[in-house]
Amino acid sequence: MLQPNMTGKKVLMFSYGSGLMSSLFSINVRDDLQGLRKAIDFEGRLTRRVGVPPQEFEDILQEKENRYGKAVGKVKLIPELLEDGSYYLVEVDDKMRRKYQQYRPPEPTVISKKEISNTAMQRI
Repeated sequence: MLQPNMTGKKVLMFSYGSGLMSSLFSINVRDDLQGLRKAIDFEGRLTRRVGVPPQEFEDILQEKENRYGKAVGKVKLIPELLEDGSYYLVEVDDKMRRKYQQYRPPEPTVISKKEISNTAMQRI
């Protein structure tokens, strides 16, 4: 984890992913990291990770490989894998223009007690 007083240090960052994929990179610390810690929320992001079975993960990667460099039209969205505010590819047109959107989860539906009672009564 990022420690206080790391200004001027070089930090090696490693994301182990699921074991099927990982990334390794370094960062040079130039400033106090408190703002970065808060913005990135490492601990929170780790707890919100979504487990995907290896075969499903391979299928997702295969789909990405199949559409690489091609005009594919609309892209399949898997909302469970996106966090609020993430940008995702929506489509690629025949001129290879890419369209992105920012993901916002749907608002939860609020149902009143009266509606619940009416629904229950209709089922009886």
